[in-house]
Amino acid sequence: MLNPDDDPKPAQTGLKKASGFLRSKLSSALTVRHVPELRFVHDDSIARGAEMARLIDAATGNDRKS
Repeated sequence: MLNPDDDPKPAQTGLKKASGFLRSKLSSALTVRHVPELRFVHDDSIARGAEMARLIDAATGNDRKS
């Protein structure tokens, strides 16, 4: 499982290095004339979602105590 607090740069570097290999695998699996360039972008929505869940849990926990 990926830790949302880990540095994303090593994963992005690895994906960038593997993009040619991944494109070649896609080209054999797809029936398109040109396989698009692959670009990988870090998405921190899991970390933001976990923080929102923590805040909601804290807020509802305070409501239950009252």
